[in-house]
Amino acid sequence: MAIVQTPQSWIKHIAIIGVVATLAACGGGGGGGNSNSDNANGGGSGSVTPPPVKLDVTPDNFVFEAKNDAMPGETYTSNAITVSGINAAVPVSITGGEYAIDNGDFTAAAATISAGQTIVIKATAAPTLDSIVDVELTIGGVKGTYSIITPVDETPPTAEFMFPPPVSMTDGDSILVRGVTSDDYSEIEAVTVNGIEVESIDNFATWQVRVPLTSGDNKLVVETADAAGNPSTNAAEVMVRRGAITEPFPDEDNQFSDLVDFVIDRFGGRNRLLTISGSDSVVTSVDLTTGQREVAFNFSPSYTAAGLWGVALDEDSGQLFFRDRSANILTVSFMGGVHKIKENWTDLGSEGVLILDKTEEEPKLITVNYGRGNLVAVDLELTSFNVFSSSNDSPYSLKYPHGVAQDNDRYLITSMGNTTIFAVDRETGMRSIFSDNSQNTNNLFTEFPGGAVTGITIDKEKNRALVVEAITGKIFAINLDTGNRTVISDSSMPAISIEIGEAYGIGMNSTSSYAFVASRDLKGIIAIDLVTGHRVVFSKSVTTP
Repeated sequence: MAIVQTPQSWIKHIAIIGVVATLAACGGGGGGGNSNSDNANGGGSGSVTPPPVKLDVTPDNFVFEAKNDAMPGETYTSNAITVSGINAAVPVSITGGEYAIDNGDFTAAAATISAGQTIVIKATAAPTLDSIVDVELTIGGVKGTYSIITPVDETPPTAEFMFPPPVSMTDGDSILVRGVTSDDYSEIEAVTVNGIEVESIDNFATWQVRVPLTSGDNKLVVETADAAGNPSTNAAEVMVRRGAITEPFPDEDNQFSDLVDFVIDRFGGRNRLLTISGSDSVVTSVDLTTGQREVAFNFSPSYTAAGLWGVALDEDSGQLFFRDRSANILTVSFMGGVHKIKENWTDLGSEGVLILDKTEEEPKLITVNYGRGNLVAVDLELTSFNVFSSSNDSPYSLKYPHGVAQDNDRYLITSMGNTTIFAVDRETGMRSIFSDNSQNTNNLFTEFPGGAVTGITIDKEKNRALVVEAITGKIFAINLDTGNRTVISDSSMPAISIEIGEAYGIGMNSTSSYAFVASRDLKGIIAIDLVTGHRVVFSKSVTTP
């Protein structure tokens, strides 16, 4: 009977024959013929020498990402690549820049690099636009290029008015305007306002120009052009109305009854002033873009007082605090809820101004009493009152203090009756003279009652305090280190215009632009250029000539 073998049977037989052949090649179960190496190892099987490793010194290709829109003349560093595909150290060299291996120092000298190491390139963009700098790195004969590309300039110079505000009014036949211009790539060649070339000493980075005005509304437009031929016919614009200062501006809606103080409110994206009158319990909002007014809070239905006199804002929580012309402190939140009122005749007395001190972990209100000249610290819940600086305990009595500001570890207090600004240590309450006519230089304060130092604010960037005199309307810049004074705005200066009169509150829109001053006589907010001293009306009610 024939035996039929399946394919699996053949495979099995072949496998067995292969095993036997292998054993025979190894010398079987003992036998001679062993090499010296076998003898040294006590007999057994013979060793097989592995084949030699093939040397590979050609790395895998590598790619550096191009740097687009590079600023001319700026230095840039590439992405890191990791060397692979080699099994021995290979030479590395560069043309047009420097490289660094494994976060080491940058160098342009030739060296070697191994697999697994990283490398980056550093180089400088061309000094001109629409240019390419190609840096070539060679590793083991393989080349990679890092390209730094400066853009084509298709953007005109930008411009911004530093003064006047977006809307304003003056009674003059011209206005001195001031601004800034910038261009990321090209040199600025021309800047005009309503077709009039501006004056500049720093290649148009800053500039000013006097522009004539016609009666009614005047749109002031900045035009710019750069060396690449990019023009802008409307880089910035403001509106200035030429009219009588007695007129309301910008309209007659929600007119001020009076005006003594304000805060700048940018909480939650807002952009407004919150003003108080000193004669009622209404808080009026003034839009910083349009100058238009609306009632923000009206406490009169449930709160009767002689008038709100001082205001402070916690910019983090949206909490507002007020002092009135009686012995009350009032607080209300933008977030809603019922306002809270605390009366304290013993510590507060009548009428006062206040600020918020957030230097420590627990913020506090600092209020200055007009009649007694004491400084009182009040917690934000209006539960604790601490008289920490009393006129009775100091050789320096504050006579009619009307302004308070914080300068690091001291409070600066304006004292009308002393024609002096005092410094009060915020920890000890000790008082000293910061600035008065007897011991500080340059421009003098106007002696009381002909003058009256009132509002004060701190310009930290320029290391100065800004102070207004209520009767003369002068604005002083006072060096915070020396107490020396300089008048930066006075209605008697040529072409300054607008007499303020009975000015109390002062605050800065920004350190490089203008300050706002609350004028009780004009029933309005006046903007004052902090560089030229020029003045315009920002928002006001109707007043009699």
